[in-house]
Amino acid sequence: MGIVFLTDDFYEFFLIGASLMIAMFAIYNGYRKYHGKPLPVFLYLATLAFFSIGFLIENHLVERVLHFLGTFFLILAHYYNWKFTRDYKSCKIKQMHR
Repeated sequence: MGIVFLTDDFYEFFLIGASLMIAMFAIYNGYRKYHGKPLPVFLYLATLAFFSIGFLIENHLVERVLHFLGTFFLILAHYYNWKFTRDYKSCKIKQMHR
């Protein structure tokens, strides 16, 4: 059997859906609790748009390009969320020691 099951559409939807839900939780948490900057949220929404359009397109090349762009935007969203949260926490800690 091997990893042939990964080519099934159900598993593709499941794996991408689960990762997008985890990403939504992480980005929303950083936005609400720490930095309040909308850039990671916008990048996450762009990710959702790219993946959604990619699922609707029947052309495999276009689907792969859109999924690649969605993945790239999701990586950017996580990076900026991490960066803004780190910057917020370091400023907060510095202010507490004054």
